[in-house]
Amino acid sequence: RDEEEGKGGSGTIGHSASKIKDELDKVYQRTATRQFAEMETGDYFHEFSVAVKATNNEEAAMQGKWRTSPFPERLYERLSSDVICAGLSAVDAI
Repeated sequence: RDEEEGKGGSGTIGHSASKIKDELDKVYQRTATRQFAEMETGDYFHEFSVAVKATNNEEAAMQGKWRTSPFPERLYERLSSDVICAGLSAVDAI
């Protein structure tokens, strides 16, 4: 059997431990890459939400010129006979 730099040949405990260590390193690397990507996305989201909050528009939502004086008071004519709906039958009108 060939021995690889102190790892021992295939079938030895040292070789098996080396293979397990290499696979765990790959798993840690993939996990770290994913976590860094998620953190970067979270940072971008935070920056965007801070920018949106900083530019919050508190102006009135209207078009044209703002009316600063109130409308003049109007006199209203009182109704003498109230009719809820002219198309109701006598039974429903009660």
